[in-house]
Amino acid sequence: MRERSKIWLLIPFAVALCLLSLATDPTSASGFLDSSIRVNGCSGTIIGRSRTVAIGISAAHCAPKVGAVSVFWNRDGTGGNVTWLVIDRKKDLSLFECRSEATIGVYPVHRKPSEGEYTGCGYPSGKGPEITQLTYKGLYDIDSLPEKRWMFKVDKGKFHNGCSGGGVFIKGALVGVTTHGSNNDKNMFAAPHSQIVAFLEKAQEATEVPVFGGADKTDAVEKIEFGGLKLDGDIDRTKAIVHILKLLQEQREELARIKRTPIRVQIIDPGTGKVIQEKAYPFGTPIKLMLPRVK
Repeated sequence: MRERSKIWLLIPFAVALCLLSLATDPTSASGFLDSSIRVNGCSGTIIGRSRTVAIGISAAHCAPKVGAVSVFWNRDGTGGNVTWLVIDRKKDLSLFECRSEATIGVYPVHRKPSEGEYTGCGYPSGKGPEITQLTYKGLYDIDSLPEKRWMFKVDKGKFHNGCSGGGVFIKGALVGVTTHGSNNDKNMFAAPHSQIVAFLEKAQEATEVPVFGGADKTDAVEKIEFGGLKLDGDIDRTKAIVHILKLLQEQREELARIKRTPIRVQIIDPGTGKVIQEKAYPFGTPIKLMLPRVK
C-alpha cells in the first residue's frame, strides 16, 4: 500500500512535466490591450515579432539611452526586459526589443494611416492598461519639441503620468504615440502617424523584425492549461510548478493524517443489527476476517 501511495503522489507531477514540455510559445494577439505594455514608468506597444525577438515603440523620454535595459510588464502580470535600440529626441519616439516569448500580443503600424475614431491606451500612474476615447483637435506646437503633435481631447477614460509612450489606435492599427498631456489631464498630445512612419523607416536598420505590418512569425501553439494556470511563458510555467508542488505537499499531509487515523472494525449481529464487538487498529494493520461456513 505504501508503494501505491508513492505512485499516486507522482502522477500529477508527471502530468505537469509533460504539459510544460509542450508549452513553448506565446499565443497570438487578441487586440491592442495584449500588445500594450508598462515599461520604465511609461507605456509602450509591441508592433512586431519574429520567432525569438519582438519589437515595440514608445516615447523617447521614456528611454534612458540606446543599449539600456528596462523591465516591462504585460497586462496579465507577465513580462521581461527590453533593450532600447533607437531613440529620436526630436520626434520623442523610441524603439525597443525584447524576447518574443515574454510578450502576449502584437499590433501593427501601417504605412498608410487608417481613418475612424481614435482610441488611446496606457498605464496612468502605473495602473491599467486604461482605454481612453479621444477626439482629434488638430496639430499643436509644443515648446520642447521642434515638430508638431496631434492634439486630442480626452472624452472618456483615465489619462495621467505613465501614459507616455502608449499607442493611439484606429481600426486595427497604431497611428500615434502619446508623448505629453495637459496639466489637467483633459488633453493629450501624440506623435502623428507621418512622424512614426519616418522614424520607423530609419529604425528598421536596427532590427531584423519588420517594423510595418505587425509581423508575427511566432509559431502558433495550442493553448495549454494545468490547474487553471496558463503555460504560455516562463513565468506561467514557474507558477504552475509552484502550484503542483503545493498540491503534492497537501497530498502528503493528507496521507500522513490518514495514517494517523485508526481503522475501526465492527462486528454486527445480522439478526439484530447491533454491534457485538468493536475494535480500533493502527493504519496498515492486516485484518483477517473469518466468514462462517455455509451449512
